[in-house]
Formats: sequence, structure tokens, C-alpha cells
Amino acid sequence: MQFLALAALFSAAIAAPAPEPLSLDPTYNEVIAISNYTLTTQLGDITNVRFNLTGKDATNLNCASGAIKDLSKRFPCDPINGVPSVYSFSIYATDGDESRYGQRIYREVKIQTNTGYWGDAIVPTNCFKFEPNAISPTTCYPVRSDPITYVNIDQRGVFDH
Repeated sequence: MQFLALAALFSAAIAAPAPEPLSLDPTYNEVIAISNYTLTTQLGDITNVRFNLTGKDATNLNCASGAIKDLSKRFPCDPINGVPSVYSFSIYATDGDESRYGQRIYREVKIQTNTGYWGDAIVPTNCFKFEPNAISPTTCYPVRSDPITYVNIDQRGVFDH
């Protein structure tokens, strides 16, 4: 009897349809504002990045990372009302100048689906080393004339991984 119940259960599990893939809206567009941005490097390595993100589903959402050893890694922004955020970010090198890292902002279609849209921008910064020795950290802040950077997220940047 138990064998028949288990066999029926496994048959039902095998016959269950696969979940529908998420469809992406080809007209999707969202403008993200990045503010209060700082990026700190030490001895050529990024030691932290911190900024606030404002978009369709968040206002002044905290986004931060510790040390970044792998520029292909994505970092989640803080949860929104206790729920994991649909927003995450990564950093990419632009030209080897430590003041010129780009921000890539990701927007998932649904929470934790790893499918959605992305956009990128370079935050214009000025960088300062507070002590004149080689091991002192360098901290980059937005230029005063342009304290907010806008990132357009749309169908041109799609991810599904």
C-alpha cells in the first residue's frame, strides 16, 4: 500500500508541468538615480562601494559592498520592507583610472528570479588620498556639480542567468 502511494506521488511529480519562463516587456524603461556615492580603494583594490538608489520600487535604498575582488560579481541592495530587493549592482573598470569605475544596476522582473533588465553609467567623481603614503586609502565622491547620476534601465540590457 505504501509502495503504491509513493509510486503515485513520484508519478505526479514527474508529470507536473515546468514553470512558465518569465517574459520580458520589450517596452520596459526605468530611470534610476544614484546619490551619496562613495568608492574607496587601497593598494589598487576596491575596499567598498556605497550609494543610495531611487527607482520605481525604492526611494533612497541603501546599496553597499565590502571588498570587491571579482568585478563580475553582483551585490544585492538592502531589502525593501523585509523582502529581498529586486535591485542589485556591480562595478566595472572603465580605463584603469581608479576614479573611473562604472556602475551597472540590475532590476529583476520578480524577486530572486535572476531575470530582468540592467543599465550602466559612470558616476563622475573626484578622488582624494587623505594621507600622502602608498598604503593610504583613496576615496572617490561625486563631483559637486553633478551629485546625482541617472542610469537608464531598459530592454537593451537584459539578463537571464
